[in-house]
Amino acid sequence: MRLFLYWRLSTAAREAPKVGNSVNRCCRVFKKNPSPGKILKGGISMYILSTKADFDSAHFLKDYEGKCANIHGHRWTVSIDVKGKKLTETGSTRGMIVDFSELKKSLRKLTKALDHSLIMEEGALKKNTEEALSDEGFRIIKFPFRPTAENFAKYFYDKMTEGGYNVAKVSVYETPNNVASFIPDED
Repeated sequence: MRLFLYWRLSTAAREAPKVGNSVNRCCRVFKKNPSPGKILKGGISMYILSTKADFDSAHFLKDYEGKCANIHGHRWTVSIDVKGKKLTETGSTRGMIVDFSELKKSLRKLTKALDHSLIMEEGALKKNTEEALSDEGFRIIKFPFRPTAENFAKYFYDKMTEGGYNVAKVSVYETPNNVASFIPDED
């Protein structure tokens, strides 16, 4: 994974001292912002579009040592950044890398499929427990991975990439303060 320095640096990053092994020691902090809509990575300019979608669901972490082993819920927020070096030059999407409405529709289709469900790892519950929940009308969605924010960041990255998007980053928030991100390695 590579470190990206966005043109909009946070106030804290701009004001942080350049001492020790801080982030500012390994990153160039700009006195002036580069052109809007670009990130800097080895001198290559990129356009980045971002959108978010939310869903509410319950999950639990089988074999976890802590309170997250119990069923609990989240309002998950999925944020996606797509990138492009060039803008479309013709047609109705002229001046865009992708149409925001299509990007939002694609992400919302994925998040809507998980909304108001119990998301769980395959085999995490006993068969009779799973059957009892289903008999009671609970909507259960099983995944071949543990339902962590990290795994969901990769899941949404894969799904959006399969949908034809040039994904730069996917972040999945379990809470407003807890986020896991997936950034593909570009080597």
